[in-house]
Amino acid sequence: PNEKGGNMVLSGHRWYPGDGAYNTVFADLNALQKGDTITVLYQKKLYNYVVVEQKVTSAHDVSVLEPTKKPTLTIYTCTPKYTSLERLVYVAELQEVQEQK
Repeated sequence: PNEKGGNMVLSGHRWYPGDGAYNTVFADLNALQKGDTITVLYQKKLYNYVVVEQKVTSAHDVSVLEPTKKPTLTIYTCTPKYTSLERLVYVAELQEVQEQK
């Protein structure tokens, strides 16, 4: 995360064969909605983002990786679940940063 700007991108599987937690880290990501808060803990700071956009893109669309001027969090995964046909993308804007003790 960067308080001054930039695009932090997180991606993960909704489903992938196997038993590891990383195989389903975003299994229910589609339940996320505009206005929801996403909190990232990094180096003793809580970065609170609010979802401003949800979209589905092609599997080959890499524009979600592009830098942003505002501090942004982009999360994406495959969709529909159990396929890799397209990408489910959420864009969230930084609202607040809290120091942790």
